Amino acid sequence: MSGSKPARTTSAGNTIITATSTSAPTCRRSSSMRRASSWAGFRFSPVTNSNASIATCIRLWSGCRRIIRRRAMSMKRTTIAIGLAALVLAAAAALADAPAIFSHKLHLEQGAGCADCHNVAAGASLAPTAESCSQCHEQPMLGAKPASPPRRLKLVFDHPKHAASLECKSCHAAVETDAEAPGKAVLAPADCFRCHEESGVATPENACAACHGKDMRKAPPTDHKAAWLKRHGKEADWRVFGDHGRECNLCHKENECASCHRQRRPADHTGLWNVRLHGKAAEWDRNRCQTCHETGLCIRCHRETKPQNHVGNWRFIHGRAGDDGAGCKTCHTPFDPTCVDCHK
Repeated sequence: MSGSKPARTTSAGNTIITATSTSAPTCRRSSSMRRASSWAGFRFSPVTNSNASIATCIRLWSGCRRIIRRRAMSMKRTTIAIGLAALVLAAAAALADAPAIFSHKLHLEQGAGCADCHNVAAGASLAPTAESCSQCHEQPMLGAKPASPPRRLKLVFDHPKHAASLECKSCHAAVETDAEAPGKAVLAPADCFRCHEESGVATPENACAACHGKDMRKAPPTDHKAAWLKRHGKEADWRVFGDHGRECNLCHKENECASCHRQRRPADHTGLWNVRLHGKAAEWDRNRCQTCHETGLCIRCHRETKPQNHVGNWRFIHGRAGDDGAGCKTCHTPFDPTCVDCHK
């Protein structure tokens, strides 16, 4: 082969492979073992049938594999080191831009009062300034950064009026346990309703707009998503009969259901509802029916049309209805003294 030293054969018939810088060594194998193969630049081709030459080729091949494995491990370690360094740099950059951590809990434990920092809060709704901190922390702090201001809501709120008659912790009790300033609103709607739930701040249909401005009047609550119309009936059942109906009434009038459902039936009022299901549903939860239907609505149909269980020998077993308390009276007594027709 051009540019390479030929293989030398010893007296024992072994082949010695001599590699040069310009070409790869060659080994020759018999035709029965001949196949093309390559590894890291070494190309093998048949030279002799000697077992020694085959062993030499295998040793060269194994050596190349070890070199490649070492290089791969080295590259892997380098990649991991670069990745860790990038994470450290990213974390350092994030901390550099992050606002200072402020602990209400720590300051209160040290004896500081609300007015020590929020000295203008009684007359305004302003967060404390850096000057408020310097009243106690006179020594300048290297690398000090301002704490993140609380997120301001679009809220019409008379802070001086509330502060005149309430203690700070009446609304801001949560800060006593805050290890760091949350950087968000310190009050939730539930905090307001602890005082305003019964008397309210306005009539139900505009309670939100009273504090949040007129543009909130048409903004739906966050849970009123795309599928809300399909499932609002179940939500209303849970809220009304689970003693949570006041949540609906904050925005909706009590009789507002009829504005849609006078023409549009609820989802469970399917084709079979009138024929087979409504009686059972009325037995199970009559209050739910009365949410939409007047008390005397049943008799409009059942004065002429008997209920489905009033068939065959019902006349002889109807007395069992008395086992269910006011079972008969539910339909008969308020509207028609049916019993007297037979039981004179």
